[in-house]
Amino acid sequence: MTATTFMKAKNNATTTLNGGIDDSTETVVVSSGTVFPSTFPFPVLVDSEIMLCTARTGNTLTCTRGQEDTSPAAHLTAATISLMVTAKFITDISTAINADENKIGAASGIATLNSSTKVVEQPASISDHLEGSPTEDLATKAPTSEWAFDHKAATTSVHGAGANTLLNTGDVDDTPVNGADTVPVSSNWAYDHVAAADPHTGYRLESADHSHASTGAQGGQLDHGSALTGLTDDDHTQYIKHALATAANDFLVASGSGAYVKKTLAEAKTILGISSFKAHCVKTETRAVNGSSGDVAYTGYGFTPTALIIFYTESAYSGNGISFTSPSKVSVGWFDNYADSWGAYVVYCQYSSNYQSSVLKTYDADGFTLTWTKTGSPATGTITFTVIALE
Repeated sequence: MTATTFMKAKNNATTTLNGGIDDSTETVVVSSGTVFPSTFPFPVLVDSEIMLCTARTGNTLTCTRGQEDTSPAAHLTAATISLMVTAKFITDISTAINADENKIGAASGIATLNSSTKVVEQPASISDHLEGSPTEDLATKAPTSEWAFDHKAATTSVHGAGANTLLNTGDVDDTPVNGADTVPVSSNWAYDHVAAADPHTGYRLESADHSHASTGAQGGQLDHGSALTGLTDDDHTQYIKHALATAANDFLVASGSGAYVKKTLAEAKTILGISSFKAHCVKTETRAVNGSSGDVAYTGYGFTPTALIIFYTESAYSGNGISFTSPSKVSVGWFDNYADSWGAYVVYCQYSSNYQSSVLKTYDADGFTLTWTKTGSPATGTITFTVIALE
């Protein structure tokens, strides 16, 4: 059955036309569309024409013209348009109610509809619609309370004896019985079983202490639980104990077959033959060939160097070279075909009487400082030097 679509209503739903319309326009623009319902349909009245609004977007209504025995007509700008309770409002409701009344009156003879008063009336005797003995396919009568009493009092005769019978309290055990495979246990027993600290006394708890025995009641391999004790000694000699290391940067060094000893970082470096230098850092630096004389600090090396190895090239005269500095800041270098046998320069760039040179001034906490000297008028260019700093 299709449900009746009733008209939507809203109080004080009145506005005006925002522009005139002819007698066939179905798109009607109003001054304020929000005064109307947001669901549909609903009737509106303009002058003497009733229209049926089936949709609304903002201030635009979609309408079916000339409804309920009225004729489409042209309407002027600012004409009043209102939601009205029309005759169809009332007839839709009346028709739906009458249809339901008729269905109730025709339903199985349980009640009747008074055709004059339109009131549903109870039959003369309610017993006409009750049945003491349930009958198959008898859909117009209900079972009596007497039948329900007899049904409860005679469970065996109603449902039969043996398998698939209804349970009585006497059929349920509160204590499990060996061999009673057709008798259920009670919920009370299940609760007590769950609440027990150790309901399965026939098994050994994994949390109990374990003797590490390979045979007997405690034989087998259990997880090491929190209750285990006795592991503070050296039970497992095939493993290296963490207790051997006592400080950061400790090393475990084999002292023999299956034996280890602790060595400090300094001791480990001596064993590895790297005690002369602790660390190194490689960085690339630049210097203008015609830069002014003065000290320049180079940082970002992370430690105080004790020696430098420098490879460099320069773009002004296409020269290149290499130099070395010692922990005592003595330098020796080579630039193209010029060798500084007195070890004075770290970087040396020369063309005729114009040159840029540097000597090592200091080793600093985060790098080093070079003293640069500009002589004459060197050409424009860049000295690029790669530094290997050794700690």
